Amino acid sequence: MRFRFDHFIKKLLREALYRHGDVSTEVEVAVDAQRIDVLFYPRARRRAGSLDLGLLGRMASTPCLFEVFRVPPDAEQRREAIRKLLAWQHLTLLRAREKRGEPGSSPPPMPVLWILSSTRPGHALDGLTLTPVAGWPEGVYSTPQEEVPVRLVVLSELPLSRDTLALRLMGRGVTAERAALELAELSASSWERRLLAPLMVNLQKKLANNPPDDLTEEERELLVNGLKLIEAIEKKGQRQGRSEGRRMGREEGELGVFTHQFARKLGAPLSDSQQQSIAQRMKTLGADRLGEVVLDLDAAALAAWLADPDAR
Repeated sequence: MRFRFDHFIKKLLREALYRHGDVSTEVEVAVDAQRIDVLFYPRARRRAGSLDLGLLGRMASTPCLFEVFRVPPDAEQRREAIRKLLAWQHLTLLRAREKRGEPGSSPPPMPVLWILSSTRPGHALDGLTLTPVAGWPEGVYSTPQEEVPVRLVVLSELPLSRDTLALRLMGRGVTAERAALELAELSASSWERRLLAPLMVNLQKKLANNPPDDLTEEERELLVNGLKLIEAIEKKGQRQGRSEGRRMGREEGELGVFTHQFARKLGAPLSDSQQQSIAQRMKTLGADRLGEVVLDLDAAALAAWLADPDAR
């Protein structure tokens, strides 16, 4: 993964998953500095079921690696992704052996490798003996070798549903464009709008400050999709007689900043109710008041302020 698209994808996955477990990016797995795009370990209480993140949450209900390809990976790139999985498992086994004898120590689980590809990679299904996974949406494939759990998600083949929206935003062409327009139609309080829309808006602003010739093809697509997202939210706001769309570029970005500041001050990821409280109070009290509160109150007082529905 390269350029600003890399950072966008990693931020998207991190923002979606960090409240539910341990998520890391650019994880070194060998002496030759192989790096995993995104590594995720769900919290123990979450492993029994899917996270509330649609298909992405179902994928991340067990320890996993994400390798994302804007251009479909060739055979060598697919083998490299598998090498990362095996190298990481070997590294975690060595660490576990060092702790052998400690109370509660046990062999680490084998993570699932999720290869996310914008379109179907050539010969990948035959080369890895990939077949559709029963009970999963179209576009999700698996190898039969459970000892080396490899899954392929072809983003362009996923059903057009809210469950797959976050993943389709990582695609390209019409797949990502349509997902951006669907994102605009969601409620401003939905987790996708709260977490993902600010990423797209902020990235669009950064890309717009660069000369067009300095942008890669992937960056130009992200720039256009960010503009379409903003325009679609503006149109929705006009249809509903509200100013939400016209304020979207500023407010979505501010909300993302405040959410990050509150989480840092509290020293822990925010719960869904806390994030909803911040979004609601931004509407009723305004950004200036939220800025005063997060700067002036200590962690305990800030948590109490968020929990009190009558706080001002």
